[in-house]
Formats: sequence, C-alpha cells, structure tokens
Amino acid sequence: MTPNSNPPESSELPGGSDNLAALGLAIAENEHSRIIGLMKQVSQAFMRRASASDVNAILLDLSGYTLTHFREEEKLMGSVAYPGIETHKREHEQLASQVRGLLDVRSKQEALQSAVSVLDVWLDAHLRITDKEFFDFLRRKKQ
Repeated sequence: MTPNSNPPESSELPGGSDNLAALGLAIAENEHSRIIGLMKQVSQAFMRRASASDVNAILLDLSGYTLTHFREEEKLMGSVAYPGIETHKREHEQLASQVRGLLDVRSKQEALQSAVSVLDVWLDAHLRITDKEFFDFLRRKKQ
C-alpha cells in the first residue's frame, strides 16, 4: 500500500481478526502519516513566526486529529485483544495532555517551540517503539 492510498473497504475483506488486523494496520499507518504531516506544519509555522490565529488553527487541527487517531487505534487494540493496550493508552493520554496544554499557552511562539521540541521527540519515540510493537502484533495476527 502506498502512503497516500486508501485502505481497502471492509466489505472487500472476508471476516476474521486476521483481516481486521490487516485493515487496522493500513489505516493506522495512513493516520500516522497525517500526524507527521501536522507536526511538519507546526515546525514550519514556528520557523516562519506564524500569526497567533494560524498557530491556534494548526494546534487545534493537531489536537483534534491526534485525539481521533488515539480513539480509533485504541478501539482497534481492543478488537484484536492487544495485550499492551493499557500501557499504550497511558502514552496516548500523556501526549493528549501535552497537546491540550499547548492550546493554553499565552505566547503562541512558545507553544510552537514546545510542540516542535517536546512533541516531536515524544512522537518519534512513540511511533518507533510503542506503535511498532503494536504493528508487529498486528502483522503476526494477520499471518
């Protein structure tokens, strides 16, 4: 699957948790690409010293999409009986709390700077380690 292609419709897949795992993997990878794209927007906004309204729009988009992604990913984890779901949820809550906190920062440049430094490091580690463990689980499940 290419990064910009849509995952197959669930009606194209016969039932079973192995197919749910395959579909979930494709959707999660697509969503992670979007989150990485939003983080690039945050970084670019910081570099160009974007206006407060632009910063708010970017942070709201990042916050909203990230929370939606977390809910969907956690729902998938539950449906495939992922044993690491509680630890994963705690990490999601950590990031959600940090993103919500950015929306309250008075200085929008300060909020962007925090987003660029803290969230970029957190997201990279979460994707490379925690989500990789879940993806490996999904890949084993679909085999």
